[in-house]
Amino acid sequence: EVNDDISVAGNVAEETDWGNKGLSLKWAKQWSPRVYTRFLVAGTEYFSEYNRNSALDITVPEQNETLFSFRGTTYEDNRVEDLKATMDVEWLVSPEHKISTGISYTRSKVDYRNIRDQETTVLQREQESGYASIYISDQWTPIHKLDIEAGIRASKYELTNAYLFSPRFSFNYNITEGIQIKGGYGRHYQFVNRIINDNITEGSRDFWLLANGKDVKISNATHYIGGASYENRGWLFNVEAYYKDLENISEFSLRFRRGAEFVANELFFTGDGIAKGVEFLLQKKQGDYTGWASYTLGSVRNTFPGLNDGEEFPALHDQRHEYKMVHNYKVDDWNFSATFIFGSGKPFSEPAGQYSVELLNGDSLGFVDIGTKNGSRLPAYHRLDVSAHYKFTLSERIKADLGASIFNLYNRSNVWYYEYDFNQSPVLVTAIEHLGLTPNLSFTIQF
Repeated sequence: EVNDDISVAGNVAEETDWGNKGLSLKWAKQWSPRVYTRFLVAGTEYFSEYNRNSALDITVPEQNETLFSFRGTTYEDNRVEDLKATMDVEWLVSPEHKISTGISYTRSKVDYRNIRDQETTVLQREQESGYASIYISDQWTPIHKLDIEAGIRASKYELTNAYLFSPRFSFNYNITEGIQIKGGYGRHYQFVNRIINDNITEGSRDFWLLANGKDVKISNATHYIGGASYENRGWLFNVEAYYKDLENISEFSLRFRRGAEFVANELFFTGDGIAKGVEFLLQKKQGDYTGWASYTLGSVRNTFPGLNDGEEFPALHDQRHEYKMVHNYKVDDWNFSATFIFGSGKPFSEPAGQYSVELLNGDSLGFVDIGTKNGSRLPAYHRLDVSAHYKFTLSERIKADLGASIFNLYNRSNVWYYEYDFNQSPVLVTAIEHLGLTPNLSFTIQF
């Protein structure tokens, strides 16, 4: 862009590489009609690497003079490795009574690096810990039409030496042959925590850390669920309401630090939340044409004493409306499917400007001025995916599946997040979008 004798040139390059790997081995044996055991060993790895390079130059070409030059880099690397071994035993005491018990041990390793401008380490963690658990569960039919399941899980987390107990309870009652009411309660703990990364100008990118009991506490949630359903041979209608009390949620933010240095315990914030909503499901189960449609009305609100002046605000994954529809149609050896997804806009924090503060040591610290935390909403998200699969037999023991699919058939431009460049005036706002129309081919062999 050229304005009179001044030239403004900017460039931003981003690269993201992420994925999951997994391997499991299971051995099971039915010792008698009443006793069953299972042994499972599983290993998983999650990796996420992000590189961002930005540049801005303001020059006077005729005089070969540079008025302003900026170079910025961001590098993030997050890896989570889990190795887990479990042993489960089921004992059928009677046709109305089954007891399940088991033990497990998980070894987790988490590495995270966040580096700015190639030299400044914002945060670096290399963590490793194990946690063991034992549980017992009782499935019981005390009277006709009523099923009850109650249990408790005890865990020990090595990194904080914490002992935790998780009670569970659920019931199903058949009012008639096709009508059922149900409810449940449970307390759940999470040791590998998802950290909300509050990045205003570059979009929020969450990462994972092990709870250490200090800046990242062991998160937990208490679930309350109730619902009803109607089902016959061909159809299912289900409605379910939920309420989840969330504690020790962690958030990470750079914009509240009190000095020029990055001090880890000043960048983490801990709060609580409440998730609630109601879900509706209608499913066609039989025939050449099958499918289902669901609608969710939900809300997720968080409260952090150190954020938003302690006032409640919507979580990043708060979505008021979500609608999904899945269609499957089978003709001979062909299977055709289509999936439509619609979600109302998720919240984000929108910057209004920036300012700088000069510190006593002469350093200048920049801040972004924003309004209410997560006070704005992204546009609604929707897309249509279609696929076709042809299944055939190569030999008596070998089956094959040849498939073709198109992700986001009508190439909807769904906004992932907005980027803001305050080095330009007026501020440059760029919409970073999810994948557009993406074709895919697959070939699967089973033997």
